Amino acid sequence: AELHVIGTPTDSRHLVGLPVPDDGSVVFRGLIPFAEVPKVLGQATMVVIPQLIEPGSAGQLPTKLIEGMALGRPVISTETADIPLWLRDCGVVLPPGDVPALADAISRLLADAPERERLGAAARRRFESCASLEAVRPRLIALFEALMEGKPLPAPTTPADILTGLTV
Repeated sequence: AELHVIGTPTDSRHLVGLPVPDDGSVVFRGLIPFAEVPKVLGQATMVVIPQLIEPGSAGQLPTKLIEGMALGRPVISTETADIPLWLRDCGVVLPPGDVPALADAISRLLADAPERERLGAAARRRFESCASLEAVRPRLIALFEALMEGKPLPAPTTPADILTGLTV
């Protein structure tokens, strides 16, 4: 297996000084152009997005999580912000900072192709029902129509509203 670390500058304090095997199995790719993200994620066996509980992650839903789901990739991430809502029943969610649990989840999915396939297909279905253009368009149109007509805006739709009760 190869680990490609993407989105973190190669000179980041989080990466400098990390022991890296000499066999090329770990590649630090740094920041990549936005247009390349789907191609890179499409080549991945799984998408791993470990998040810590920090001010920057408290209200964040990583775009890479949604993109990985859209591409039908199994996603491993952590219990921060709305991530558990999105990955419920279609991904692996771990406690933030639990490195042994993260390593175990990656190893288990690498060894279990049927489970990767199941989670990837479930993630794709969750994306289609909650985040695809077809799912989002009616909410956006209602918002724009209300704005253009000077009507009260529709009540905000939270991730919990969108995801509650959905099954994959």
